[in-house]
Amino acid sequence: MPGLIAPMINPHANAAPNERVVKMLKIEKLIDGRHEKTIKAPAFFISLANRILPQSGHAKLLAHGINLREMALANQRGASYSTSFSVRERGVDKKIVISLT
Repeated sequence: MPGLIAPMINPHANAAPNERVVKMLKIEKLIDGRHEKTIKAPAFFISLANRILPQSGHAKLLAHGINLREMALANQRGASYSTSFSVRERGVDKKIVISLT
């Protein structure tokens, strides 16, 4: 996986001290290391899903490398978080990268 994910850059580094910064959840789909699609949503959805998802849902996500509890904790602390996993879609191997920005 070296070289596939760029280092996290704080997009809010120039925000004013009193300006409220909204963290974003970013989901990227890559084929052979090339970008195919990006979806962005407010990161508060992570905390919401963490609270309402039953344990069985957490376990299924964790089996795919998505630790929703760790993501929610990172979001709460204002920390960066990134994870990735591989999927096979319509016979094509793809990589999914989930990060907080």
